[in-house]
Amino acid sequence: MENLEFFNSIDSMLNETLSKKPLKEICEAFKEDVVSNRDKYVDDSNLALEMKETGESIVRMFLENLGYVFLSKCEDISHDYKFLKGGKEFVFEIKTDVDTDNMAVEYECRGKKSGIAATKADFFITYYPQLNEIWLIKTEKLKELIRKNKDTIKKIDTADGIKLFLLKRDKYKPEFRITNVY
Repeated sequence: MENLEFFNSIDSMLNETLSKKPLKEICEAFKEDVVSNRDKYVDDSNLALEMKETGESIVRMFLENLGYVFLSKCEDISHDYKFLKGGKEFVFEIKTDVDTDNMAVEYECRGKKSGIAATKADFFITYYPQLNEIWLIKTEKLKELIRKNKDTIKKIDTADGIKLFLLKRDKYKPEFRITNVY
């Protein structure tokens, strides 16, 4: 229960802070933070969690500005956020990534399915603060893209037991819908 309270507390604080500033200002400040801490995210799990939460909140604001109504934030691995628009529910998996030439797509954590292998989300979003870009793709399309290219997509194992696919962004860019955050 403590973890749930912790995450709800962070979500509440971020939303309160973020709601007082315009999206562009929030994005620019976050971009500066990402640039200055880029190499620290790998070694500092608290900093990585903070980056993830801030990125998710920015994407949430972006979607709300497009008329999506926030319904819920998921507390398990099935998805991240659920929204309503035009009477239809939309379920998103939202990731924040530092600017590299790759898109990291998690599929396993400490021996259990996670990320793309476990999500029930309709859409997979990756937010690149340094590029001011959101990359959107249907989750099933991303899974198919990975299946069809599994022999050429690099896999990595991190020191903390996370397994990732690394997709070359330039190669797969045409498969995504890309937009600026502001």
